[in-house]
Amino acid sequence: MRWYLRAMRRYASFGGRSPRVEFFEVFGGLFLFILVAEGFDVSLLSGDGIRSTLLVKLVILVHILPVLAVTARRLHDLGWSGWFSLLNLVPVVGFVVLLLVLPRGVRGPNRYGPDPLDPAATEAAVPPQPAASRLLRRLR
Repeated sequence: MRWYLRAMRRYASFGGRSPRVEFFEVFGGLFLFILVAEGFDVSLLSGDGIRSTLLVKLVILVHILPVLAVTARRLHDLGWSGWFSLLNLVPVVGFVVLLLVLPRGVRGPNRYGPDPLDPAATEAAVPPQPAASRLLRRLR
């Protein structure tokens, strides 16, 4: 769950790298949210022979950008371009991306950043904070 929340906080960040666990927790979380939304759709919104999928569509809509971002970061961890994440938008072909991200990422830093599984490298790669944010923190 920790990786899911981390990925959702970085929902529009296509830079950097993500380990396999973050990628699969996002997809697992999406699957669980779809199941829950489907349950609510069936029990609360459907009736009189009309089946509603409003909540399922909303869950999918909310997760499109985070899924593309975490897929791009996962591909970066493998040393590949994040543009391959757009294959997720193509029906049936998107499954190929799932197969591409199964191997472990490149050990050590690559051109997309430090190894996300190496805590020492991740802490060293934290960018320095701008002077304005340091000033605002002092004023609090």
